[in-house]
Amino acid sequence: MRKLIGRKIDIFSKNGAISNALYISAIIFFLFFIFLPAIFVLSMGTKIEINRQVLDALFTSFQIALIATSFSLLFGIPMAWMISRSGGMKKEILNTFVDMPLILPTAALGFSVYLFWGSQYGLAILEKGFWMIAALHTAFVFPYVVRTVSAAFEELDLAYETAARSLGANILTVFRTVSFPLVKSAVIIGAMLAFTHSLCETGATMMVAGAVSTAPILVLNFKNAGDMPAAASTSIILIISAVAFLFLAKYLARRASFSLDGVSPRLEARLSRLGSIRDGAVLGFFFLLILIPAFFLFIFLLQPRELPPQEQIGLIIGSLGTSFLVATIVTLVNLVFGFAMAMLIGRNKWGLGKLFESANEVVLVVPTSALGFSLALYWSGLQLPELLVIILAHLSFTYPFVVTPIAAAVSQIDKNLGEAASTLGANPFRVLRTITFPLILPSVLAGVVMAFMRSISETGATLAVAKNVSTVPVLIVNLVKSNNLYEAAIACTILFAVSFVFLIIMRRGAKHA
Repeated sequence: MRKLIGRKIDIFSKNGAISNALYISAIIFFLFFIFLPAIFVLSMGTKIEINRQVLDALFTSFQIALIATSFSLLFGIPMAWMISRSGGMKKEILNTFVDMPLILPTAALGFSVYLFWGSQYGLAILEKGFWMIAALHTAFVFPYVVRTVSAAFEELDLAYETAARSLGANILTVFRTVSFPLVKSAVIIGAMLAFTHSLCETGATMMVAGAVSTAPILVLNFKNAGDMPAAASTSIILIISAVAFLFLAKYLARRASFSLDGVSPRLEARLSRLGSIRDGAVLGFFFLLILIPAFFLFIFLLQPRELPPQEQIGLIIGSLGTSFLVATIVTLVNLVFGFAMAMLIGRNKWGLGKLFESANEVVLVVPTSALGFSLALYWSGLQLPELLVIILAHLSFTYPFVVTPIAAAVSQIDKNLGEAASTLGANPFRVLRTITFPLILPSVLAGVVMAFMRSISETGATLAVAKNVSTVPVLIVNLVKSNNLYEAAIACTILFAVSFVFLIIMRRGAKHA
């Protein structure tokens, strides 16, 4: 009996040593390939110089982010409530419509919004500049608010709402006094995601900015002009701002409390009877300002035109090949190292879970143009091939998309399941293979798809590190700048088709997992 127990202890120790080695490898990879490159510009000792041009760009970025976030909260919270309290086919349709702008690559979204609001093929009521950027960013960040808040509404115990209704409270009173206070953390996180995503957006913004410069665009302009101190200063301000908003949001989500008191009961009762009008206004905003502008490029593409020349088709195919190659490599590499990091965070290995969770979130919110500039500086001394630098850049900003959902799923697993299997003789790898992995498979699939799509649609970081190698989003930006709109629409359509296929794969995988 002692020999048998001793063998089990030896096996466990051996596997424990292997798992520890994997954890250490994941930490080394994260520090030297993900985290330090992303914030390397902070260590340069650059004296931050803020001139009028930088101030104007920063003020413009913050204004646009505030406008986009405000409209997304104003209409996104009612939209999230509507989805969570709907059922059957209506819920499926609304969920699909909300997801569609998310799977549209940002370069395609920017081009479509430009066609709808500013070109002769659409409404042509906005010129390139501030308000077209605001319209684009609202369409871009709206789904993040809806998805975050609707998930929180779904998790609420309906017994509280039912009790309030049984006591005579109308639907708006129930929402104001019961449901909304319970999802305040999700509202804050959704607002943070919307604000930081707007603050970070680069590629799509370049298509609609005209003479207006946002801070991420200014970073690229400074870098291309060879003004590295100015690019570094702007990047540092962007990174510090994004990280500050991240930790402020996390603090408010834990500590802050707010309510919607002071509302007239009579007014609330009257508004409750206007439910169909309220829902119509929310849906009207969504369809007219989010969904139709986001997919207007397909209407443009239906108009008969001559096929583009072979040279342009060759450029599109070549860029597609580059994008798929980069996205495939970074997704596989991040899955290998990110999975181990997710296990470390989810299990709080060595008490380091919270530390690396926060570091992972920092990388997630760093603006990609600033991140790309920082990465270019980090790897500049090695004189690496441009394609390899692009891969290293994409590794950094896609990494959190793999780690975050897997770590969240691991943290939700009942530890008793693994302990029970271990007492029955299962070693750690068998527990991982037979218990842990099947339970987290939907999150693994979600992380893989999000990382792949994030890589294939990224523009800002790629522009910051590459001059000669072109991915599809970069090609789309260049085609729009040169007024080759039909060719840009074809490239956008191909990107969307790929995104849609991966969304279907993710949903089917989640259902069958």
